[in-house]
Amino acid sequence: MIDLRLNIRDDRQFKSLTGLSEEQFEKLCPIFCEVYEEALEEAHVQDIFQDRRKNERGGGRKGKLPTIEDKLFSLICVLR
Repeated sequence: MIDLRLNIRDDRQFKSLTGLSEEQFEKLCPIFCEVYEEALEEAHVQDIFQDRRKNERGGGRKGKLPTIEDKLFSLICVLR
């Protein structure tokens, strides 16, 4: 599994990568998780109505980023 935060030594290095302290990042995770799940559900429902679904939700190819923290960390780093 990928652990993107494995090689970060301290809070200063984390903050220079993300612009957030680790405490701020941890507070942001539950909010991001909720919004992410809502977006996935909305996309799923739209695909059903437009007859574009080939698999049930959860079927198909699995993502490379296993945890919601990894997804948020990579999103922040890309957008920064």
